[in-house]
Amino acid sequence: MRHEATTRRRAPTGWVSCGFPGGRRECLRLHGGRGYGHKYTDEEMAWLAECWVGKGALFMFNNLFMEEDALRFLQVLRRVEERS
Repeated sequence: MRHEATTRRRAPTGWVSCGFPGGRRECLRLHGGRGYGHKYTDEEMAWLAECWVGKGALFMFNNLFMEEDALRFLQVLRRVEERS
């Protein structure tokens, strides 16, 4: 089953789609900008992590660097969680 995003928010990293129907959990789909070619910086990832730490959000990188960005984001998220 495909869930459509219920809202769209503007972030420094571009448009972020978020929200499952019924408000069960936030899901952020990070497209990587036009052509999916943006490689997220540690600063952009830290901003996202700080906004969403402890809220049970799901993140999906949908860009050309998705695997690398997702692995780096895990490291950034862990650092932010340790500080919280």
